[in-house]
Amino acid sequence: MAHECGFMLLSTDRTKIVDPPQDLRVLRGNDAVLHCKFTVDRKLKQPTIQWKKDKHKITSSDNDDKYSEYSDGSLKITDVQMEDSGSYSCEISTKLDSVSATGSITVLDKPASPHSLELSEKKERSVTLSWMPGAENNSSVSGN
Repeated sequence: MAHECGFMLLSTDRTKIVDPPQDLRVLRGNDAVLHCKFTVDRKLKQPTIQWKKDKHKITSSDNDDKYSEYSDGSLKITDVQMEDSGSYSCEISTKLDSVSATGSITVLDKPASPHSLELSEKKERSVTLSWMPGAENNSSVSGN
C-alpha cells in the first residue's frame, strides 16, 4: 500500500526596520517626530506597531494630543517638555516575527535661574557674590 504526502512551503520575507528612530535633540515646546519605517512581506496583513518610552507602552487617545502614531511607523510628540526626554523604541510585529529599534529624545531648554544668592566680603569697591546654580536643562551654556 503506497501513501502519498504532499506539502507546499511558503517563503516569507522577514520584517525589517529600514528607517529606525534617531537620537534627537529638541528645544522645549517644539514638536518631535521619531521615524520607524519598515518593510513587511506583502503576503502578510498590516503589522501592529507599538511605541514605548523608557520601556513603558505609549498609548495615543483622542483626548490626548501629546502622541500621534502614523501607519508608516512614525511617532509625533507634540509640545515636548523636559519629562519627554528618554529612550523611545518601536516594535513592528506580524504573526510570524517582530523587530524593534531604539532612539532617544533629549529636550533642551535654557538653564534655570540660580538660587541661594549670598553677598559676602563687602568692600569699598567690590563684593563677593555666591550662588547655587539652577538646573542645566541640557543647555550648552556653562561658566566658571
